[in-house]
Amino acid sequence: MTVAIVPTARSDKTGKIVGAREAARLIRTGDTVAIGGFFGIGLAMEVIHALAAIYEETDTEAASFGKPRDLTFVWCVSPGDGQQRGAQRLAQPGLIKRLIGGHWTAVPALYQLVAGNQIEGYNIPLGPLSHLYRDIAAGKPGHLSRVGLGTFADPRFGGGKLNERTTEDLIELMTVGGKEYLFYKAFPINVALIRGTTADTAGNMTMEREALTVDTLSLAMAAHNSGASSSHRSSASPIWERSTHARSRSPARLSTASWWRRPPTTTCRPSPRPTTRPSPPKFASR
Repeated sequence: MTVAIVPTARSDKTGKIVGAREAARLIRTGDTVAIGGFFGIGLAMEVIHALAAIYEETDTEAASFGKPRDLTFVWCVSPGDGQQRGAQRLAQPGLIKRLIGGHWTAVPALYQLVAGNQIEGYNIPLGPLSHLYRDIAAGKPGHLSRVGLGTFADPRFGGGKLNERTTEDLIELMTVGGKEYLFYKAFPINVALIRGTTADTAGNMTMEREALTVDTLSLAMAAHNSGASSSHRSSASPIWERSTHARSRSPARLSTASWWRRPPTTTCRPSPRPTTRPSPPKFASR
């Protein structure tokens, strides 16, 4: 069973290990939700599926808690499998207001909403978007880069906007030192959906059994440090999903600044060089 380490739902306390459903209930109307991972690798799959299921429900429990609506989702690499898993299940009108992605191949259902002009959509180059996570975590106003000049990301050629419904400028053209740059604007991240392997009672999280670490640390720090700019929550929420193969070591309190511990590496020693030159092969005479 997958569990998540999150602040207690509807409060500002931490220190609870909860199921994916309760974790998904932390997401509220109007939130900006950043999704970590690389396709299905490192993706908090069950929390995403729980969020989609909550929005689809019509029972009394769903009505009493309320359903999140008008969400903004941000990702670097497509958080899906191109079929029915991951963020593909989030393709529901009303749930999403805006999508900001660096790579869209594996989430065609989401792109169809953008292509149909039903929601706002942006395509931001993957590299600057990844760096932007770090700059949001550092409290900077944005990320300055020459990547994207003269392309679809350049405001002179659309500024990453994918349809007529999308009007806000997230990228500006600037001149610094006589050279042109693109300025990718920062925005608060209310919730980060990220996956780890192991938690301990000191608040540390590790990823020793995850195939990739990608932007996990940057996302956790960006969500943590965006708390002051959230209009309806005193602190933003990094939501961790524990891998199904990992073990939990009792309730853990998330500390986004100290969770990372690099696993020990193995040094490969080269084989000793031969002291004598091997004899050339002998061929039988005809």
